[in-house]
Amino acid sequence: MQLETGWDHVPAEKLDLLAELHMHAVLSGGCSGNDTVDEEEGAFIGRVLWADMLSRANEVRFKRWSPSTKKHRCERHAKRIFAPQNGMVVTHNFPQLVTNQVNELDEHGLVGRDRTMACIAVGTGDHATVATDAFNAGARFVYLDKPSFSNIAQWKSVRATMNRDESRRLFLLQNHRCNNAVQGLRDVTHEWIDAGDDVEGDGSFEQPWLSADTESKQAKVRIAEPRCSAFDLGWHVFDMAEHVGGAVGQSVDHCGVMKDLAEPNQHVITGGSSKVAFDKPNYTATVSFNQAKPKARMDDISYKVTNKTKGITWLWAMASCGGDVLLKSTRPNPDRNKREHWTEVEFGQGDFPNIQEIFTRQPYGHMPSCWINMGYYALLGVIGEIARIRGIKLASEGLLPKHMCQPVPGMNDIGKRGIQWVFALERSASENCAVNLSDID
Repeated sequence: MQLETGWDHVPAEKLDLLAELHMHAVLSGGCSGNDTVDEEEGAFIGRVLWADMLSRANEVRFKRWSPSTKKHRCERHAKRIFAPQNGMVVTHNFPQLVTNQVNELDEHGLVGRDRTMACIAVGTGDHATVATDAFNAGARFVYLDKPSFSNIAQWKSVRATMNRDESRRLFLLQNHRCNNAVQGLRDVTHEWIDAGDDVEGDGSFEQPWLSADTESKQAKVRIAEPRCSAFDLGWHVFDMAEHVGGAVGQSVDHCGVMKDLAEPNQHVITGGSSKVAFDKPNYTATVSFNQAKPKARMDDISYKVTNKTKGITWLWAMASCGGDVLLKSTRPNPDRNKREHWTEVEFGQGDFPNIQEIFTRQPYGHMPSCWINMGYYALLGVIGEIARIRGIKLASEGLLPKHMCQPVPGMNDIGKRGIQWVFALERSASENCAVNLSDID
């Protein structure tokens, strides 16, 4: 699927309809849900991903944020894109900022709650509280960084808040979905599944940085969470398996959870895996992850799909392919590490940078450029979904470009099933049995 970036397809007489897309973003970001912690690297997600992707989108007017007053001291990320003036922190005033934005738009004759998007990039443990505050402050649309919540009880609490106003919507940022190559892999996989072929997915996510960095604020916050690796990495791969297959996860089996590090890293999973069954009987997937692999590339997420009926394999690996390219096997049972077993299929997304160049120059951690591009496309998908919900003419007349018509993850799909998968993985590994996701409730 080509992710278009222009509006050349819109007739000139309808260009004024673009104004209906404008949303006003209110951002809370940081690693903690309050403004009293020593920030250091605490606003990493808000500063690097959210602020930049919001400012890139012409359809969004970036307003109402809490600038950091703390000095940025993390040398790992001492680069221009991580400049302290871009820092975001959660403040006790965030609900008031949401209300102020809604009221300001109302005063200008616009429907403020329809034009305001509360964006949340705080620590997972604070997601439920901050999302509830945003809804109660007048937001109709909340855009939440993954994972959704720490447990099903928190999910139910936010769901109850949303049920008090059926127009409320919560969207999740699953940025690794949003590039041409993954969308192309999804299209190929759907064709195979619909044809009745036997299809097998195999996804993995490896990171090196928790084996090299345990001192930064970001690392300390993450490793304190007992299920940090499953929520942080495994969640992405499980979502990729559902998204690429267009399928709903039903159960897990043959699960393993290896934690072999000493304190303070005792919660970090160095070998996690699960076999996932879906609502499509001819599609299964393996999900694996390792958050402290010393020689892994940064954010090395990949997804391989094999058509066992036809003997064909397609592979997306962000570390080697980026957002542009899929690898298609030239023979049965290809070796992932032998390039002669693969041919490249180009998907033509010109604004993705050279991924190999990024890997050679960046320190441990995330890849800002590719990461933000995918976040940007994810954001545009949410704006497109909001346009359809609001019934604006660009949507109702079929004028939204493809990148604004992507499937958008939300509260009732990966927002719930991701939590269920994390706890089902844990139960299956400890009890050595299959676990239905629906049993986690």
